[in-house]
Amino acid sequence: MAEKVAIVGVKEYKPSEGYLDYYYTQLIVDTVMPLLEEINMPWEEMESVIGAGCDMQDGRSISNVFTMDAMGGFMKEESKVEEDLIVALMYAYMRVASGRFKTCLVCGYGKGSELHPHFFTGLQSEPVFMKPMGLDGLSVSALQSNAYMSRYGV
Repeated sequence: MAEKVAIVGVKEYKPSEGYLDYYYTQLIVDTVMPLLEEINMPWEEMESVIGAGCDMQDGRSISNVFTMDAMGGFMKEESKVEEDLIVALMYAYMRVASGRFKTCLVCGYGKGSELHPHFFTGLQSEPVFMKPMGLDGLSVSALQSNAYMSRYGV
């Protein structure tokens, strides 16, 4: 029989003056710490931590290596879901419902102001022929649109 599962708190970082100069880790700490205070839960009682962020946008693989400590994942059962916060929530639900964990913190993070999308959408290109051409998401979409317009006389 599955354990009962409840969401006991939610917190969102509200951008303030100067936040563009903050690192991800500071934004995470400034969000997670007040949440734990609101729900009256010390770090030590958090058994499991799941992060959801975009490695490509962050500019490095396995980005949770740099963010997990800020979430309270040091020396705890921790994991990462690439990009998708709803999948991270389902993952946390399954961890608690299994009875293995009583608590699980889920933290979705991202900072779109870190770099222009041009820089990371180009990384999605096929690496041998397309990537060296410098194509990004916008230029590939433009080429596809042009091909469609030419083919169908639009």
